[in-house]
Amino acid sequence: MARKGKGAGTAGAVQGLNAARSALLAQRDQLDRRIGSLDEMIADFGGLAAPAVNRGKPGPKSGGKRGPKPGPKKAAAPAARAGGPKPPRRGSLKEFILGAMKPDQVARVGHIADAVVKMGYKSDNKTLAKSTGIAMAEMVRSKHLRKVGRGRFKLR
Repeated sequence: MARKGKGAGTAGAVQGLNAARSALLAQRDQLDRRIGSLDEMIADFGGLAAPAVNRGKPGPKSGGKRGPKPGPKKAAAPAARAGGPKPPRRGSLKEFILGAMKPDQVARVGHIADAVVKMGYKSDNKTLAKSTGIAMAEMVRSKHLRKVGRGRFKLR
């Protein structure tokens, strides 16, 4: 006589393990983002960040030849990337932020939000300062700005 429900138990266990794995991956991504922002803050103060940990797939390491692989060379990067970060879209909040900031000036998020409105940025946003802070944080990642301290930014 065959046992009943054996397949259902394993399917439930696999489903539970997959859910636990997904939760751990989400936590790892969040920790990676937090570590990245800490590394940026350390670099802003002139310190060196700890070396990054390789999170590749486990398995045997390749012990082959070192150096470039034979074959045709890759084409050079486009000129837009070689000269610095890609400029923001015309009329966007990020473009107004860049226009409001002066070289060698450390500015707070609230001051920049006020300056953006004075420059003519049209918005019905009730939390424009919050949106400005989020946009400035994205601009740090895209190398337009440098974060100097909590809520303080400077042009690169």
